[in-house]
Amino acid sequence: MQESPPPEPKKTSGLTTLLKIIVSVAVLYYLCHALNWSELVDRLLHVKLLWFCIAVGTFGFVLLTTAIRFWLLLQVQGISLSFIYSWKLGMIGNFFSLFLPGSVSGDFVKLFYLLKATATRKARATLVVGLDRILGLVVLLIIMAVIFPFQIHKFETNPEVKDTAWGLLGLLFVALGGGLAIAFLPLKKLPQSIKELWHHVPKHHFIESLYVGYLEHLRHPGLTFFTVIVSFLAHLGNFIIGYALARSLSLNVSFLEMVIIMSMVMNITSIPISFGGHGLREGTFAIFFHLYGITQSLSDPSGIACGLLLLMVNVVWGIVGGFIYLTFRHTEKAVTPDLP
Repeated sequence: MQESPPPEPKKTSGLTTLLKIIVSVAVLYYLCHALNWSELVDRLLHVKLLWFCIAVGTFGFVLLTTAIRFWLLLQVQGISLSFIYSWKLGMIGNFFSLFLPGSVSGDFVKLFYLLKATATRKARATLVVGLDRILGLVVLLIIMAVIFPFQIHKFETNPEVKDTAWGLLGLLFVALGGGLAIAFLPLKKLPQSIKELWHHVPKHHFIESLYVGYLEHLRHPGLTFFTVIVSFLAHLGNFIIGYALARSLSLNVSFLEMVIIMSMVMNITSIPISFGGHGLREGTFAIFFHLYGITQSLSDPSGIACGLLLLMVNVVWGIVGGFIYLTFRHTEKAVTPDLP
């Protein structure tokens, strides 16, 4: 039984791309117009190389764990691809996310190659890419929910930031509630009138395929639980990267503070409103370093320096991903048993 084909992806207009570039340039200009450039250069030239190397090595660990998570999600959907193939897709996606709008843009490249490898489960493949991103976000918000109460006293003087953080945690409960509702809602018992109306919804067959694929996680609780654990490990790696980069700049910051700061950086840069997350990444570091009292003002170069170092870490592994992309030969086909 074959699934209905996924809907055609919408083409990004040149105007949209231009607007994202403008956002990146505007944020960078705001941060840089009062910046002491000589101080920024001095900070970068006196980076502690040991801590920077720890960040680079840990990013490799993050890429490995996210590849494991992606591969496990494929197994849940009955899509059998080798782990090496899944890892290569992650590396290629990371390469493209460096210069495409938003940090999630690499997911579309992964989906492009994944759809080529899956002949009969294209909807399930689309679901895997979406769940990979959503699961990462939900786990990140769970970590924030655990850590934030221990850090909230540091935001008493800035209610806007405190409200934003609580808003993100509210989003977590909405996401969890919605996920549970979709999983346990008895759709077969819906009134016949609603079922008939549903059949007039465009692409309803494809949406039904996504729903059936989502329910597969209830049938594979062991794989799903292990996927969540791996996602926690991936985020732990991200927090270690942020802490290592802060220490490489000799900043006085605790690990728990970097958990909150890196969580904010990852959440904000995932929004596709800038080009490759540039500008938003540096701006988020600058704002939260200032809120935590790590820096005295937003014009302090520490935020931009930390953002640039994080970009350098991405570039190091992006070069590896670019080499994999140039040598990538799409020959593997997924083994997909017939759908029930």
